[in-house]
Amino acid sequence: MNTTTPNPEIASPPARPEFIPETPIQPQIPFEPEIIPEPAVKPSEQPQELPPIREVRWASLNVLLILVMTLLSGCTKDHQIPVSQIEIKTLPFSLATLSTVFRMEAVRLGDKPVVEHGVVYTAYFRGVGNHNQQPTVGDNKVAFDTKLSVGTNEYVYAKDIIAGRTFFYYRAYAILDDNSVVYANKLSYVIE
Repeated sequence: MNTTTPNPEIASPPARPEFIPETPIQPQIPFEPEIIPEPAVKPSEQPQELPPIREVRWASLNVLLILVMTLLSGCTKDHQIPVSQIEIKTLPFSLATLSTVFRMEAVRLGDKPVVEHGVVYTAYFRGVGNHNQQPTVGDNKVAFDTKLSVGTNEYVYAKDIIAGRTFFYYRAYAILDDNSVVYANKLSYVIE
């Protein structure tokens, strides 16, 4: 005969779950933060509203502009700016029998006195190289014997400056009272 012993886990009555409480469960209320009132601010401590960014930029630019203008206005106190400088132009010369008429124009005399003025030139025979096309007072010089005035000034030079030469470069000059030299535009003359 078969006898089986009963399995104690199967034969015993079902166990009661331990997680079920005897008392009913209260529904949970979600966490609500505690509201703390802000301290009262005194009128002198009240925060001011910030101006819009655009107004801040314009205000900064205005301050910068005023600063730059102030700095620049003080720059002319330590030195004098010349009112004007002399401006001269070389005009074409004309050949006459055994003489040459040189001309120059004074557009503006400037604020420094002119002690000498006239025309400087270099002249070369055909076949001679290395021409100095920018004559200076160290080259040939024809000084005018009249006072320089605004407008056209001319001088009749009683010598033949060409004297068989082919290339002729010339320009007006003015020597100022501080020994500085002002040169005008250069002109040239070629005999074919």
